[in-house]
Amino acid sequence: MPSGRGRACPDTSGRPVGSGGEPAADFVQGVSRRVFLRFLGGTVAAVAAGCVPGSTSTTLSTSTAVAGTSSTTVGTALAEPSDVWGIWREALTAVRTSPDHLGARAARLVATRDPEAIFRFVRDEIVTFPPQRDGFEHAVTEMRWGVEATLRCGAGTPREQAELLAALLTQAGISTEVVQGRLDAAVDRRLLLRPNATRPFEPEIDEARLERWLRVLESDESPPNDIDPGGADSRPIADLLIAELPAGTSAPGFDWTVDSVPLVRAEVGGQEVLLNPLVPDAAFGEPHADDVASSGPPSAPPNIEVELRVSTTLHPETMTTVAAGSWPVGRLVGRQLVARFVPAGEPASSFHVPAIQITTFTPALAVEGPGLSPGDVIEDAVLGDSVTVSGVIVRESQDGGVTVDDEPLGVSPDPVTTDVASLDVAVDSSAFPLIRLRVKPANAEGEPVVGLPGNAFVVEEDDVAVSFFLRQASPPPPKVLLLFDASKSVPDEFQGVGATPFGRLVAERVLAAFPDARFRVAGVTYGVATASPQWTSDPAEVETETGRVIGEGSELWSAIAGAGSFGPNVIVLISDGQATDPPETL
Repeated sequence: MPSGRGRACPDTSGRPVGSGGEPAADFVQGVSRRVFLRFLGGTVAAVAAGCVPGSTSTTLSTSTAVAGTSSTTVGTALAEPSDVWGIWREALTAVRTSPDHLGARAARLVATRDPEAIFRFVRDEIVTFPPQRDGFEHAVTEMRWGVEATLRCGAGTPREQAELLAALLTQAGISTEVVQGRLDAAVDRRLLLRPNATRPFEPEIDEARLERWLRVLESDESPPNDIDPGGADSRPIADLLIAELPAGTSAPGFDWTVDSVPLVRAEVGGQEVLLNPLVPDAAFGEPHADDVASSGPPSAPPNIEVELRVSTTLHPETMTTVAAGSWPVGRLVGRQLVARFVPAGEPASSFHVPAIQITTFTPALAVEGPGLSPGDVIEDAVLGDSVTVSGVIVRESQDGGVTVDDEPLGVSPDPVTTDVASLDVAVDSSAFPLIRLRVKPANAEGEPVVGLPGNAFVVEEDDVAVSFFLRQASPPPPKVLLLFDASKSVPDEFQGVGATPFGRLVAERVLAAFPDARFRVAGVTYGVATASPQWTSDPAEVETETGRVIGEGSELWSAIAGAGSFGPNVIVLISDGQATDPPETL
C-alpha cells in the first residue's frame, strides 16, 4: 500500500488488543515492504511453475464497500501445506492488517459505528493537499482525485476529505451532509497542510505462519540487498541533474488565504454536529468555522485517456491506434495501468505452441493494484485490435465481420470445405523469415472455392503443424490508385482542376462493376508518388482530390515503384507516356 503520512490515531486501527493494550498475538516485527514483495513474487513464481496441485484451503470472503470502494478479505483460514494459492490469499489478508492499509482500517471502523473514531481517522490519517498548486482557491468544491483514491492513498483536497468523512459516517448508518463554513481567523492556515507521521508497514504475521510460508515456497527470510544504501552512488548524479536546472527559477508563491472550507454536518444521537477534519486539533463537534451554508456539488475529477499506438517498419511515420481507454483518475491513482500484448485466440491454444510461431497478439490495457476485485479488473480492462508481428491490424467491422488492414477478410457465413478438390499454392519468401502462401482452392470443375475460414487449412513444416495467419478468404475488392502525371506535357483535361470530371468518371465506372472498390489519388513529383490522405468509395471525394493533384517532373517508373507502398492492387497511370527515367527503375 502507498505509504502516507499521518499522526498517530489512538484506538482507530481496529486491531485486536489484549488487556494490556498490546496486540493479542506476537507478530513478526520488521517485515519490510521489499521483503514482503519478494515473498509475494516467490508465491507467483511457484504458481507459474506449476507447483499448485489445487486449492484445498477453506476460505472466507467478506467485502465492505466504503465511499465507492470495495475491499475483500480472503483466506482467513490456514491453507494446506501444499496450497500455494491458499498462502497467496493468506498474504493478501495479512497486508490488510497493516496500519498503512487505510481501506481495511476504515472498513473496521465503519463496522464499529463509532462516529468519533471515524472522525479522528479522517482528521489524523488523511493528508490535506491544496485544491490548486498555488493556493486554496475553490477549497469548498475542488476534487482532484476522488474519494476512492483519497482513502486508498491517504491524501486529498479539503472537499475530498469532507466527502470521505461523510461517506464513512453514512456507511456507519449516520445521516450526513457536506456544507461549508467560514474558517475562524484564529486557525493557523499553515497547519492545514501539516506534515504527518509515517504509517508503518506492520502486517500481523506470527512467526509460525511466516515459517510455514517460507517452508512451502522453499525460501528463506534473508532480506534483499539494499540498492545504494545511504545514497552515496546516486547523490553525485542528483547533483549533476540539479546543476542543469535553469538559473533563477523558483516555485510560484503559495497563497495561504483561506476563507470558506467544507464541513460535514452529521446527526449523532439525535443531535446535529458540525465536523471539521482539516484542523489538526479540532475536537469532535468543534467546526472552527461560522456562517455555515450549503456547499454546492463538488467538481468532477478528470478522466485519464490513454491510447496505445503502433507503427510498422514499412511506414514508421504512420501511427495507428490499436487500443484506447478512459478511466476516472481515482481508478488509477496508487495503481498501475499495464499494457500487454496477449496471444490472440484461446489462452489454452498457446501453451503448446513455440513462441516463435505466435505471431498475432491482442493489445490490452488493464488496471492493477490494491482494492480491486476480479470484477473490477474485468470492468476496467480494455481490449484493442489484434496486430501481427509484421504490423497487420485485425479489426471487427461494423457489420460484425473482420477486416485485415481495413480490408474485409471475406469469410463466407456457411463455408463448405467438402467442395474443395484441389489447392494451387504459390510461395512468397521475399519477407523471410515470414512466408506468404497464396492458396487457391478449387472444386472438381476447377471453379474457385472462396470464403473458407482459417480453421479449414492446416500448414505443416517438416511434418509439424505451424501457426499461420489468414489475411484474405475471398478475392479482395479493387483498391485503385489514380496516379497522375502532372508534368507540363500532359493536356490540361488530364491534370489539376481540368481532370476532375475524368477522376469522377473512373470512380463511377469501377464502382458500377465492383461496389466495394476504393480509391486514392496521387501525383508524380520528381519520381515520388504523393497520395491523398485516405481511401474512399465516394466519387465526389475522388473528384475533389483529383483537383488537388500537383506535381513536377516525369520520373514515372520511380513513381509507380513507390506507389505500391500505399497498398493498391490496381494502379491507373494517367500520363502522356514521356518518362524521363528508364523502365528498369521499376
